[in-house]
Amino acid sequence: MWSSFLIIEDQPALGRKGEYHRRFLTEVEYQNMLMLNKHGSIQIKKHAERCGEFLHYLPVPGS
Repeated sequence: MWSSFLIIEDQPALGRKGEYHRRFLTEVEYQNMLMLNKHGSIQIKKHAERCGEFLHYLPVPGS
């Protein structure tokens, strides 16, 4: 899974408020990101799953 997100509240494991990140995530990391997004600690901007050598973009959660 690939995700780009904005940090809304400081997160020791991710970074500081206002930082923008793009990362490839394991399924467990992705589930944690969805929980942080739901609680308003981060805002997921884009995310996609890997399909072979391509990325398949998915709708942003909560949109």
